[in-house]
Amino acid sequence: MRNNKTKQLVQGAFLVALYGVLAIINIMLGTIFDIIFIYLISLFFVLYTYSYGLKYALTAAFSSAFVLFIVGELYFLFMGIGTTLCCVFYGNNLRKQNRLATTYLKISLMIKNVFIFLGIESLLGLNMVVDGMAMLQEYIPGASILYFYIPMILILFFISIMESRILVSYTKICMRKWNIQTN
Repeated sequence: MRNNKTKQLVQGAFLVALYGVLAIINIMLGTIFDIIFIYLISLFFVLYTYSYGLKYALTAAFSSAFVLFIVGELYFLFMGIGTTLCCVFYGNNLRKQNRLATTYLKISLMIKNVFIFLGIESLLGLNMVVDGMAMLQEYIPGASILYFYIPMILILFFISIMESRILVSYTKICMRKWNIQTN
């Protein structure tokens, strides 16, 4: 029992440290590999949650949020923690053998993308709707607000679907490669 607890803590601490190291490397490389690093670490959080449960994974995820906050790159913080939390709950749904785990992942990623879109907009003091409509009016005089909202909703939907497909595919590949049974 004691070795299992130690193994859980060490692997969780390793995930937190890996997140910090990847965040520093990401900043040194000019934030070119944001999404690749986020998907990589999120995949490990899915596997960690599947192996040890929600309680330990949430502890590691919030510890990672603290480390990312210290590193200080705003977009990486929001995107990383949002995706990590979605993947923690996806791993928990896989652990419980929930048939709708992938659907829940898609919905949670869509909500995360909307929050990031609105959160970064408000933190930076931007109004993307007004700016987007001004650019749209320049190219299509008399365009309605629907010309802006409908494509934005479709883009967020498409991004969420693609994110979920990437994460689900990588999770299945890793679980198959490391002989982790999912039923």
